[in-house]
Amino acid sequence: ENPYPYIKKADALLLPSRWEGLPNVVLEALTLGTPVIASSKAGGIHEIQESLKTPEILKIATNMKSFIAHMTETEIQQTKNKKNKLPEIFGTDFCIKEFSNLLKSVLDQ
Repeated sequence: ENPYPYIKKADALLLPSRWEGLPNVVLEALTLGTPVIASSKAGGIHEIQESLKTPEILKIATNMKSFIAHMTETEIQQTKNKKNKLPEIFGTDFCIKEFSNLLKSVLDQ
């Protein structure tokens, strides 16, 4: 029912998906401070990584061999030391501000 405690305690979230629109589970993992290893084919992954202040928290694998290599290289995380790594542009405050500005520009026309 509630995956967040498991994601928070995980050493990494693995996303081997070949197709994704915007992988919300990646954003949720970053909010919990959990590193992510994702397939380069999952949509939105490159954009998320570009917006990260610490891009090493999101490792992108181009094939199964590199996916496994990233898994092997991932350090064991101390749950209590994890901090929110969600890029600001995916945060609630930023999204509300952008949406409000969009609505205002439409209404002002």
